[in-house]
Amino acid sequence: MPPTADPLAVLALASAGSHGMLFTFLLFVIPTGAGIPAGVLLGQRVGLTAASMSGLYVGSGLLRAALFEPVFRWLARRRHAGGRVTRWHEASRALLARHAMLSRAVRGAWAPLVVGYNLDPMAGRVAAAAVGMGWLRGWSLALIADFAYFVSTAVPTLWLQRVVGNEWLTLLLFIVLSTAIPMLWRRLRRSTT
Repeated sequence: MPPTADPLAVLALASAGSHGMLFTFLLFVIPTGAGIPAGVLLGQRVGLTAASMSGLYVGSGLLRAALFEPVFRWLARRRHAGGRVTRWHEASRALLARHAMLSRAVRGAWAPLVVGYNLDPMAGRVAAAAVGMGWLRGWSLALIADFAYFVSTAVPTLWLQRVVGNEWLTLLLFIVLSTAIPMLWRRLRRSTT
């Protein structure tokens, strides 16, 4: 495959020095599941160490927190004014009422940890506020859980890349496996009960 057909190669070639760090950071800021593996693979390609990639990921979490907190506070004020935000709040309470296990998991100090790991730090912050935590403690716990998710995603990505040897196949396999394994696990649990 020619280098121009490989977007990671284009980013790596065009990213001498600090540009490689910038592109890796921007991939980490993307709030999707593919941002972490793609950022880790690009970071590895441009020669970043595990510590520098971890630092970039923590920085991306802090940036997301700084951008999200004012929006969250504005939405919290709007909730009291009624409208769509109030309906979303009532729908989330109804969802928790139907799922007892989820409702127990998001109570107390576990709320931002469980939600931050499984969804993202912004959702962890919302869960922290729902159980009455302030912004500092809520963001701290949500970002710790999000960093744990980063580690649990980065390590298998690098291992899979060593086994497969192709970055795009690694990314595709990681996305497929991270989607298929939880679905299979749920199906197995249902069949045993």
